[in-house]
Amino acid sequence: MSTADLNPETPHTYLVRVGHNQITVVCQTAAEAIERAKKQLRRDFPRMWDVISSLSESKFEVQELD
Repeated sequence: MSTADLNPETPHTYLVRVGHNQITVVCQTAAEAIERAKKQLRRDFPRMWDVISSLSESKFEVQELD
């Protein structure tokens, strides 16, 4: 176990997948990873903003990479 595992404030790298898209984000928790992924998707696909915003957390697959 590293000291990073003992510190909850240490950022983690997550791979977030939804549909055919995947985004890598660095943050503290899986829930935060989903929010950052949604934000990135809304920037990448502005015409799909309302659909992306309405997606539930269960639609996202989150994998910690660290």
